[in-house]
Amino acid sequence: MQLSAFIRSNTETILLDWDAFAESLLSTPGMSKEGLRDHAGEMLLAIAKDIDTAQSSSEQAAKSKGVEGGDKKESWAKVHGRARHASGFDVNETVSEFRALRASVLSRWTKAATHIAGQDLEDLTRFNEAIDQAVAESLKQYSTEKEMQTRLFGAVLVASPDPIGVLDLKGKYIYANKAMGYMFALPCEAIIGKTNAALRLPLAAEFQRHLRKVIAQQSAYRGEATYRSSVGEARRYEYELAPVLDAKGCCEAIVCIYRDITERTGLEEEARHSAHHDPLTGLPNRRLFLDRLDQAFKHAKRRSLPLALLYVDLDGFKEVN
Repeated sequence: MQLSAFIRSNTETILLDWDAFAESLLSTPGMSKEGLRDHAGEMLLAIAKDIDTAQSSSEQAAKSKGVEGGDKKESWAKVHGRARHASGFDVNETVSEFRALRASVLSRWTKAATHIAGQDLEDLTRFNEAIDQAVAESLKQYSTEKEMQTRLFGAVLVASPDPIGVLDLKGKYIYANKAMGYMFALPCEAIIGKTNAALRLPLAAEFQRHLRKVIAQQSAYRGEATYRSSVGEARRYEYELAPVLDAKGCCEAIVCIYRDITERTGLEEEARHSAHHDPLTGLPNRRLFLDRLDQAFKHAKRRSLPLALLYVDLDGFKEVN
């Protein structure tokens, strides 16, 4: 039986082998077991059709190298690569799909065929070429999607007004965007390979402790730090540390995002000061006095201490005020 006809008539049998393979991919969030199986069936039929399609000598030569033909229409392999990328597959998982299909088809066909020769050998060659070409096209599309995602992510980092860096597990920067360069008044390249201690960031030792905690617990941390630039300007920053996990769930890096909160902190302090001080004299007002008096009462009660209150009157103060 021709290989293409064998594939069409034994699709369900071939997919039985596929079910066992799919079990190893069930951790992939974007595709169910049924979805994987249906897609595999479509892949088989597309390959069978490819085997039956007549080829010119140039097309045969191109396919033997895994190069797509001259048809401008988007191939099923490209669609497959884009779908797998969107579903969260990595490159190895995508290649494994084709490897599993190849193994299943060849194993069952060679067992069913009594003798492989002539047209069967040509079909076998066409089948392997179709698989190789599909792998090449799928991964090319997968790579294109990945590269576009990387470019978009890079553009976001570059355009961000917030300083953003990536640190390795030892606390050394392996990436810094332009805003971080402005923060440290250094070229981005000069930040790479340095720790916050080397960059003279106050609370660097405390920062390093929080970094180890993020790595160990794989959870984010938020803190604050003040940095005084080379020109002497002190800025207040809020920073967040977030772990970057690999495919096995292990922390492989830490993202650090700084946010300049100098103006916000200044406004908050100004608001607190205005609420508790007289705007004319700058002296504590009645609200702050009552708050401190209440604290003094509580402290005296806890310690069983006496409390004295001295009242000083200023003659003629109302006229002056």
